[in-house]
Formats: sequence, structure tokens, C-alpha cells
Amino acid sequence: MHLWRVDPPVFDPAPLARLSEQAARYGDSGIVTDLVEGALESIEATTRSIALAAERRDLEGLRLEAHRLKSVLRQVGALAMGEACATIEALAAQGDARALEVVPRLSALREPTLRALDVQLHPPG
Repeated sequence: MHLWRVDPPVFDPAPLARLSEQAARYGDSGIVTDLVEGALESIEATTRSIALAAERRDLEGLRLEAHRLKSVLRQVGALAMGEACATIEALAAQGDARALEVVPRLSALREPTLRALDVQLHPPG
């Protein structure tokens, strides 16, 4: 059951490309690497926290963790996970237990998202 209208791509390089262009203008090219590395760490830690909150059926904990992760994901172009977090957050904020149904989708997106972001740090070739 889809709880959102569209399936966004797992990863959109545009946000990081824009940030990279801005950073280059100001001579701070390391900021993109720092941002992606931070996102990778956040995805690892926060998806575990979301899974634990879901196991406890803690909708408020789920809402808080999804909110925290959503911003990070959108900033680096991890659109599908960002949308899943937005859905979890909105449903949990309403006390709607359907938020728990989105957690498996979020979990399934974890590995493809991590791979897509890792490629940004270590381009092939």
C-alpha cells in the first residue's frame, strides 16, 4: 500500500551539484564531502533508531527520528528516503499507526541510498 503519491528516485545528484558549485565559488570544496559523510553516518544511526521506535510502536519517537533524518536526506538528494521519512513524520504526528507501515519501505531504501551516496565520495573509474 502506497501512502505517498509518487515514487521519487532513490538519488538526485542536483542538490549536491548545486552545493558543490556554491562551495567552489567560496573555495570550500570539502563541504560536500563532509556533508555526504555526515549523511552516511546519520542514515546508519537514525534508521536503527527508527526501527527501534517502530518495534516499540512509539509514534512520537518515530516522528522525531524521521524528522531529523528527512532534512539530512533531502539536503544530499536522497529523495526516496526523504519522502518515506516525510510520510512517517506526518502520519506519526497525527497519531496514525500507518506510519509503522512505511518503516519497511524506509529500510528497503537504506542500502541503495547508501550506495548512491558512496559513489559521490568514490566515483567509479
